[in-house]
Amino acid sequence: MRQKCLLDSYFLITHLSGRKVTYKLLVTIIIMKKTILLLSIAAMTVACANAQQTNENFDTYEFDGFKLHVYNTGDVMGDASFIIEGKKGLVTLEQPLFKTNATEFDEYLAGLKKKVAGRIVNFHLGNTGSEPVIMPEGMPTFVEGPIYGGMMKGFQAGFGDTIVDLPDGEAEEVAFGSTKTVAGVDFSFDKG
Repeated sequence: MRQKCLLDSYFLITHLSGRKVTYKLLVTIIIMKKTILLLSIAAMTVACANAQQTNENFDTYEFDGFKLHVYNTGDVMGDASFIIEGKKGLVTLEQPLFKTNATEFDEYLAGLKKKVAGRIVNFHLGNTGSEPVIMPEGMPTFVEGPIYGGMMKGFQAGFGDTIVDLPDGEAEEVAFGSTKTVAGVDFSFDKG
């Protein structure tokens, strides 16, 4: 048995038991010299699970009613992406931004041989392309605004064609305090 604590930039999974996954969004916006600087720091903790190494970048955790696949991208930002494998399909969380990682993630996803029932995203729209996404309340407007847009333009300038094109899929907005069932797994959307 191996227990592991994993960090990600925007979500905190606080409860993984049975079929319930609870998200807490931690976003801090600091205003500095007339420029809004977005600092997003959060921790994602996965505890009390048996881990199996499936390849060098993916860890799989078994829970009652679903599996959690964690992709440690190894990219310059230290990002992690997630796949929840329910009985009725797959749900992706925070897909990778860099093309190399997106290819590896998509190949792994295809290897699971189940339909992707939903893509839940906050800041990491990543390689969702034209696929519809599920976002917490207020995020569709925020990611189209000058703060996120400016950050992405900075990434494009700094990383060039190593990052994926900005996605253009439609977003379903989920109100805070509500629960949405995707692929037979309940996802609770709460403010952090």
